[in-house]
Amino acid sequence: MKKNEPRICVNCSNQTPDQAAARCPQCGWKLTKLTPTRLWACGWVVAAAGGFITGMMVFVIWATSHSEFTGTARDAAFEFWMFTLISVLGLFSVLAGIWLIRHRKMNKMILYGFFGLAGLLIITIMMSLPLSS
Repeated sequence: MKKNEPRICVNCSNQTPDQAAARCPQCGWKLTKLTPTRLWACGWVVAAAGGFITGMMVFVIWATSHSEFTGTARDAAFEFWMFTLISVLGLFSVLAGIWLIRHRKMNKMILYGFFGLAGLLIITIMMSLPLSS
């Protein structure tokens, strides 16, 4: 962390120049060690991870396009849904990373959107598992 770099409140995105402050002067929330530099670095990590996921999905789609599908229509619909969901999650991560790099502050809507997509992915995987009897 650079010296005299402002700390960012996670609740209201207020930047507090006082390093010794334990609470945000605007909303009263406990301040974390988030700084614009750390958010910038996190943005690069999130964008790179999203790019990797998206690239892997493009490779999987390309690799499977040369083979014949032998499953049912329900299997095809499920695979299409998973490909779409994972690709959207990867693209969303790239865009969220770019937003963090550019603005260097948190955005709750992006965070909630990411958690929603991840939750949808987990629910889809759990629903696809066979029930043990």
